[in-house]
Amino acid sequence: MKTFLSLAHAKRLAAMSDQELANWLAKCTPRDLLMIDTAFELWAQQGQLPPQSEGWRVWLMMAGRGFGKTRAGAEWVHRLAMTGGKRIALVAASIDEARTVMVEGASGLLTVARQHRLRVTWEPSLGRLKWVKGSVAQLFSGDHADGLRGPEHHNEALQRIDLLLCPLVESVTLSAPPTSPATGTCYLVANDATGAWAGKEGMLAGYSDGGWRYIAPIEGMRVLDRSSGLTVLRTGGGWETGVVRAEEYRVGGLAVVRARQPAISDPAGGTVIDSQCRSAVGSILAMLRTHGLIAS
Repeated sequence: MKTFLSLAHAKRLAAMSDQELANWLAKCTPRDLLMIDTAFELWAQQGQLPPQSEGWRVWLMMAGRGFGKTRAGAEWVHRLAMTGGKRIALVAASIDEARTVMVEGASGLLTVARQHRLRVTWEPSLGRLKWVKGSVAQLFSGDHADGLRGPEHHNEALQRIDLLLCPLVESVTLSAPPTSPATGTCYLVANDATGAWAGKEGMLAGYSDGGWRYIAPIEGMRVLDRSSGLTVLRTGGGWETGVVRAEEYRVGGLAVVRARQPAISDPAGGTVIDSQCRSAVGSILAMLRTHGLIAS
């Protein structure tokens, strides 16, 4: 559900004094107030919102009673579930606590779903929640922790690990995301990025069932460009394509290429000139220089 509050409205509300805000709220209908409550990000404290940095794995909320931990967690889980196809574990000290607080409580997932006017199927006998986009949340308890060993659950960190373990990129030249990316594909974002990639130049962009995920490159990282078949190396703060560095290449245990040797002069002078020989030697020297095996 979309709230009637635009970003401009939110900025004006934030700039109001307590009295001005009280007067404004007094003019709102009950429906308006419910819509404001649904727009959680507009009024939540910073500590109730998930970290904005890339690559975070743990969000630990240490606060006392009344801080809004349950509501913050329910809002985050609900938004994660609405991206579709997620398998989520809801873990509490006991199943009863998970049910009465995390699911059925005043700030629980069922309440959040109702506020967003979205249908969620709650199966109490199975301890399971189902969202319309295919996401499923299962209740677990700390007193039966072994129950968590079997099921697999979605985790942002695991999706990022998948990107790093399969360093194959579809392209290194795109500056805008493809219109219909396949899940699991990865791209190296080119300069002047636009759309969902804006501001992500030089990063790895991987598409998952939850949308785009980004990995900041580190010095020495290598990826393989599927479109060209070339290796791309992160070096000197940028990406270098198709360059191989080595002291020596061996084939069958024998060195076939080593470091570049000194320059060799073209044949000249002499009392007997063999033009064909000179031409052949000149061609060989030119080829060695072209391939960088000897200095020019």
